[in-house]
Amino acid sequence: MEVLGNKVVIITGGAGALGLVTAKLYLAKGSSVMLVDRDKEALELAAKTLNHPKLAYIVADVTKSTDTRLYVKETVRQFGKIDVYIYCVGVIGMIRPVVKISEEDFAYAKWVNFSGAWLGCQYVLPEMNDGGSVILVSSTAGHWGPADTGGYTQSKHAMVRLMRTLSLEVAHRNIRVNTIDPINFEGRIMRDPEEVLISGNKDELKKIMKSMIPLGRYVQPEDVAQSLLFFGSVSNTYITGTTHVIAGGFNS
Repeated sequence: MEVLGNKVVIITGGAGALGLVTAKLYLAKGSSVMLVDRDKEALELAAKTLNHPKLAYIVADVTKSTDTRLYVKETVRQFGKIDVYIYCVGVIGMIRPVVKISEEDFAYAKWVNFSGAWLGCQYVLPEMNDGGSVILVSSTAGHWGPADTGGYTQSKHAMVRLMRTLSLEVAHRNIRVNTIDPINFEGRIMRDPEEVLISGNKDELKKIMKSMIPLGRYVQPEDVAQSLLFFGSVSNTYITGTTHVIAGGFNS
């Protein structure tokens, strides 16, 4: 894969497992990376772990327009115009029927999973170089609608539709817009539904859920990070307006 030297990359959710692994890949290719997260301690730990001169970080809440403008402005100030924008933030929220989801829980899932991406694109695109890349991390839930996941599923479907709309709006600038749609992650984001769905043996639930995936395991951050690197690189010059499902054969 061609070196990504002198490219400027923003990764939201930068202190999370996927953000951290992705940042490491981009830095190794020569890019300048701005990590964005609302968890200051986790960001500081991530920066210490990566320990790279072309890395910066900023504490920001991606659901707030003031914070979004701030992280975009700070990225441009430190590194220059943006080449790659990765929206890597998400919550599952409450696993329950639509009629039992509170307005607050519904709004929270919408703001984190969709509105934050919308705000980011709104403020990043005017500061993005022509030929850049926008990559939204969605989910396989953006392709179908499992029962009892109404808040999460609707927000991921909305993210996919946002991607398709944006891909047309910025095509004249040769900016590519795509979603990466992984299945269940190992880690915190999957412990949420595991804790809600079962009150007994969580290991048994994991076994059942993993048995539904032909490759027999949850996706790992490293599995997804390589795709995030490809879609932001100059190796991808013609792929836009698409979803890239990483599901271990689940959708076969």
